[in-house]
Amino acid sequence: TTAAAGAAGAGVPLQHLQHVPCQQVPTQRAFASEAATIVQQANLPTRNNGEEALSSADLVAAFGRLADVAEEHQILFESLLDTSEGSVFLTHAIAATGNLTPEDTRQLVITFAKQQHMPFAFWEDGFAAAVQKAVTELPDIQVVHIALLLSTFDLVIPVELLQEIADQMEIRSSSMSPTALAGAMMALSQLGPWPSFVSSGVAEELVGVASELTPRELSASALAAATLGVDNPTFWHRIHGELSQRANELAPRHVADALLTVATNGLLPISLLESLQDRLPNVVTLMSPDAALTAVWSLAALRMFPTKQVPRLLEQVLPPDVSPENLDFTQEEARQLKQVALSLELDSSAKRARESLGSALQQRLDAVTRGQHLGSETVTADDEIGEEICSILMEVAPRALFQVHETVADMYVVDLSIKQGDQRSALILDAVSPADAEAPRDPWTTLKLRHLALLGWKVRWLPVQKWSLEMLDEESRKEFVKDFAEPVVQK
Repeated sequence: TTAAAGAAGAGVPLQHLQHVPCQQVPTQRAFASEAATIVQQANLPTRNNGEEALSSADLVAAFGRLADVAEEHQILFESLLDTSEGSVFLTHAIAATGNLTPEDTRQLVITFAKQQHMPFAFWEDGFAAAVQKAVTELPDIQVVHIALLLSTFDLVIPVELLQEIADQMEIRSSSMSPTALAGAMMALSQLGPWPSFVSSGVAEELVGVASELTPRELSASALAAATLGVDNPTFWHRIHGELSQRANELAPRHVADALLTVATNGLLPISLLESLQDRLPNVVTLMSPDAALTAVWSLAALRMFPTKQVPRLLEQVLPPDVSPENLDFTQEEARQLKQVALSLELDSSAKRARESLGSALQQRLDAVTRGQHLGSETVTADDEIGEEICSILMEVAPRALFQVHETVADMYVVDLSIKQGDQRSALILDAVSPADAEAPRDPWTTLKLRHLALLGWKVRWLPVQKWSLEMLDEESRKEFVKDFAEPVVQK
């Protein structure tokens, strides 16, 4: 599988890899030669100096032919664009982005999404502007569709385009269908993070049509709203109520999303949680591994460890007929699973669930969470804020022994730690939660703070927006840092 993935990334048709020993895999030069031959079948248009730019229709047709050729020969779309002929075409295509109609722009976004590749230069040098123009003219559902597709690319989306999308969602919210409103909420959540919630209009309209949403739309838009940080009590009362009332209609994935919603917004609606716990036994054995992991991770964040269901969920994640070394987790999934394992190990409320796992399941869990190097989490907080806090710390507590970005439990990054004897203080900077948040807005950070405390740390949590927007004067910042350091330094 690794050899096939690597070769596919270099542009080799996958069928050429079957039964070929590693030493016979073609060289990079052979890959390029093959791509150069295949790209000719797309009949890409060319332009001489002085000729008119490609028309909108020509541009869409050419990219379409290129995609068809890539699929026919099972070669990566970008490999064809990397050839000399593809590069020349891309230059002409960039020059023609100003000619694109809104509908043709939409068609190109769909083509690129199907190929899972957006040509970087094409995006940067004209297509992003064409998309920004298109979203002001296309029908509601098509604007939502474009926004959802854009969120699937690994792109730097210009601030102007992001703001235009958010504005269009707000302006159009009163005329959107229930499906479009759900899609708009999902698109906004996937295009974020945003400095603050960006479309109260979508949330307000969604409440009015909650009963018309499908179970998938209801659960997905609820999770999107939680991710975006919607904090309107009326919104959540209505959405939680609708989810609770329709809990028996929720499919396995929907149950997992509903649990993650509650773990994210931190509101703990009793009726909904009871309904989801009642529904869980009926769907747990039907859950895919990723849905089961989402569910058990969310339950851990909520400090809910149903004795019968935790083992069943973990059996879905770690099936007994697959050896731990053959389980294919992303790094994010492996870290989530480790958070579940740490909760079972450290949290006193998880004692009965831990004891109910059985030795075989416990061994598989240990093999995955302890037998692999998961790497530490990515540092997302603002370096300038961290440096400023360190500078203030050296001023207000010059004897403090501190460390930046210390790794704990082979996974967690402590942005700033102070140690003296057996006393340990950890400062966790939160780049996601808003300035006025009273608790983290994501299960990962919720569990991180809890686990560090259970491991003996005195934990201080700080949303970076609070530092930037509220602690504006030097005195309040010094007071915060002094308060953080004092319990350890005084000891």
